[in-house]
Parts: sequence; structure tokens; C-alpha cells
Amino acid sequence: MFRGLGRNELRFILGIFLCITLVFFVVEARRPATLPPRINPNHIERIPAGRLVAAPTPLPVVVPTPQAALESASTPPPPSPTPNWAIRLDGRIDLNRATKADLLQLPGVGETRAEAILADRDRLGPFPTVASLDRVDGFGEKTVSRLAPLLWVDEGAIATPETVQDGARGLIRINIARVEEVETLEGIGAVLAERIVDFRSSHGPFRSASDLMKVPGIGPTLMRKNEGRISYE
Repeated sequence: MFRGLGRNELRFILGIFLCITLVFFVVEARRPATLPPRINPNHIERIPAGRLVAAPTPLPVVVPTPQAALESASTPPPPSPTPNWAIRLDGRIDLNRATKADLLQLPGVGETRAEAILADRDRLGPFPTVASLDRVDGFGEKTVSRLAPLLWVDEGAIATPETVQDGARGLIRINIARVEEVETLEGIGAVLAERIVDFRSSHGPFRSASDLMKVPGIGPTLMRKNEGRISYE
């Protein structure tokens, strides 16, 4: 190809080639760096959303059935606890109102001693003072002194012939009356009177006529016969 050319012509062609090569390198050196390809938003939208962000699992919605809603509305609230009148706010136990369960809370008092206290109270009437607990078999002076800070007696409500019948009104105070005094009520004999006293010892004082009618044998007819004669103070 270059055989018929002279030396000067070859030099000229070589010079042109070198100039073209130099220009090419200069242009490439000045060209800015290639940017990364831009993301096409349309392409992202076409990708299923579940592949980009995992959707949270929806919580199940519980819809009550009409029957369940009716049962919930008709369910009565739990009954409020019955106050224990034998235990004062300071924790002391009323010796004349205490049940067997109350007495068992006292240190050193088991079932035998608790039953002895109840039997003595039913036989001889309320304790006039805490110190009079020594009249019960098995309760000496040391035992009574140890239990005294835990006991209490309402000395103003001790049964006497006057207080049991509530003065001039002639009412029988059913919560402190002894067996023979309960017998003075119409239609109540010795067996039923003893049953009333035993029930009071086991369940606590009567607060109303409905409480007294919980005693087996006491019904509406008997309560009508003694209407106005029973005091629940």
C-alpha cells in the first residue's frame, strides 16, 4: 500500500495519524465520568408491592354473636363481699359476735377451744368483759392475757334482762339473747330457740328478717306472729 510513496510522504501520513490519535485521547480524558443508570419509576410501580415491602398481617376482628352479647349483658355482677361484723377495723375480734371461723384465727386456739368458747357463750350468755374469758375451761389467766390485745367486747351491748328485751319496747335483741330468752317469742320452743342461737354462733349476727329466716324452721308465718318483737341491733 505504501510502496510507491516517497519518504517525505510517509512522514506526512504518519504525522497525521499521530495527530488524530492525540486528539482522540484528549477528548476521552475530558469526557465526564459515566453516571449509574437511573431507575425508572414506572418500572418500580410495575413490580408487585409484596416484593418490595412485606405487608403486616392484619389482626383478626372478633365480632360477638348476638347470643354471646345477650349472655354478657344478662350476666349479673359478682356479689359484694358480706362484711364481717365480728372483726373491727383494727383487727380485734368481738368475743360475743365471733363465729368459729373467727376464733380459729386467734393464735393457739384450735377447733376444741373455739367450740368451748361458743358453747360457754350459748350456755351462760355474752362475755361481759374480755377478762371473763377465763370462765371457759382451758383458758387460764396467762392465756387470756395473751389473747386480750386481739379481742374486744362491746360492754354497752351486754345482755341483761333489760337490754335483751330492749327496755320498754319489749323487743327481743336476737343477736345477744340466750336460748331461754329466744323462747319467749311466740311459736318458738326450746329446740328452735337453740337452733337460732347455734346458727348465730356459726354464721354471725342477724342483720334482718331475711337472715333470721335462713334458720331451718323459721318461715314467713312465724315471722308474722312476732312482727315488731325482734330487734336486730
